[in-house]
Amino acid sequence: MDKERVINLLDQLSPILAGKEETIGKELTEKLQSALELVKEDVASKEGLALETSLSGFVQSISNASLPGANLRFTDQERPVWEEFKALTEQARADDQRGFQLFH
Repeated sequence: MDKERVINLLDQLSPILAGKEETIGKELTEKLQSALELVKEDVASKEGLALETSLSGFVQSISNASLPGANLRFTDQERPVWEEFKALTEQARADDQRGFQLFH
């Protein structure tokens, strides 16, 4: 996993999420921003499954906030950042699962 790229995408997501306060509310914005900061720390300090779990949890939090009935929406300019971050996370998880299967 390209940790530098993940950090870069998280840095790009931070102001995007901060800008959503009016539509998703202050409380949810603060929760997502807090989760983002924790994930950034995890990227710097964790490896393997522990890191993948952290990234997956963050992706799930954003995805839940984006479900129909929720208010989080990404603009056409913001969506590529989110989609790339999500794709990197999914690819890392798939790679780890493939590696796990090789050893069992």
